[in-house]
Amino acid sequence: MIDYLWWASRKKMKKAGVLYANEFEDRVTMPKKYPIAWTTLRQLQCRELSLLLVIGNPLVPADKQKDVQSSIMYEIECIIDFILGHTKAVQNIPMGTSALWVVLLFQHHVTLSKGKDSKWDAENAKDAKAIGLDDVCEYLYTKVTGATSEGGWRKLSTMEPIEPSSERKKEALAMRLLLSKAEPNMEFCPTRKRRKYGPWLFKGIEDMEMPLHVEDHAVGDSSVAAPSSCSI
Repeated sequence: MIDYLWWASRKKMKKAGVLYANEFEDRVTMPKKYPIAWTTLRQLQCRELSLLLVIGNPLVPADKQKDVQSSIMYEIECIIDFILGHTKAVQNIPMGTSALWVVLLFQHHVTLSKGKDSKWDAENAKDAKAIGLDDVCEYLYTKVTGATSEGGWRKLSTMEPIEPSSERKKEALAMRLLLSKAEPNMEFCPTRKRRKYGPWLFKGIEDMEMPLHVEDHAVGDSSVAAPSSCSI
């Protein structure tokens, strides 16, 4: 059924002339026609990308991988439900790519899964780099384009690079706004249950910055002024 829905939705997007399959399969502009096909394809792409990014990722403890992946997809599906209910109102919102949605929520939920007082920071420079945009995207890109097990195949064979440009930041802002409008029930989101008063997306993630770490704080406490975070 999933294979059929993927194929049927791609066919509709191709008919609408908005499928960029020859370049980046994860970027599909939302057409005025076929909103159900677009949202179906976005949901399926995000599902595949979230599984590739989370399951087996050494950044996520094995006992937390299921919670992180299900939290990402629950919130994406809430966004998709909101879009379906407000297709005219969101028509001109920059929807970004499936990979962008998954990567930003991955950074957020992995951070939340670390503990009760989680915020966009890391233990040290090495950990900050590992959860930063460049390394997370590189890991996912390798999974998307890499070899599959015998008899397997990738529904997505390419993904658009995610760089901290003004356009990508606008798309990140739009995704966070859609999430706030969708208002997922945090009781159904394992990584948010005990952090109900936190932001929908950490500002540093939305701005595509590296997380703070102990070395940043040490420099900030010295006599030489330093920025609180650094851009990728």
